[in-house]
Amino acid sequence: TADGEAGENGDGGNLRVMEIRPDTVQLAIEVMERPSVYSRRVLVETFWSGGSGTEVSSVYVRDGLVRQDTTLAGGSVRHLLRGMERAYVWYDESTDYAVLTAGDFTADAELRIPTYEDLLALDQEAITEAGYGDYEGTYCIHAVTDSGDGYETHYWIGTETGLLTACERYWEGELVYRMTAAALAMGQVEEVGITKLVQNI
Repeated sequence: TADGEAGENGDGGNLRVMEIRPDTVQLAIEVMERPSVYSRRVLVETFWSGGSGTEVSSVYVRDGLVRQDTTLAGGSVRHLLRGMERAYVWYDESTDYAVLTAGDFTADAELRIPTYEDLLALDQEAITEAGYGDYEGTYCIHAVTDSGDGYETHYWIGTETGLLTACERYWEGELVYRMTAAALAMGQVEEVGITKLVQNI
């Protein structure tokens, strides 16, 4: 509430919104938590001189299990099932799959999206802008980083979900990468049959 205004609990102006600046944004991100069960749609676009490519993924997460179905630029579909120890990858309707060590990569890396927690490892000087902002109806923490090699990255992290809502990367002012995620859906993970699929494998 504003200064001097009482809220429902009569606390007046005791509740304050944390001010997000380059020197405080890492503190805010550090305490954010991702939900344990959710599904969403992720769009990744890559831009280059004279062209672009798009990958669309359906992502399902439940208590450490992750399933991703990604339609690649050429039309093929790559499937990933990742558990705590192993990951399984197969394409289209094939019954053959590759078995990988889950610890070798993250679900974010497989989706080709940045892991926003990497912001925590940056020197504060690398964060050039930070604040709150709206990204297509989602209230977010917005941060901009400059790697010093010509790349500038913009992050939008949903304050309610703790998930990366969008990311844009620029090379010397030109957009070369963009990731956007559809609104979060809760309680729909069972529809993809993660448990059944694990048992079959």
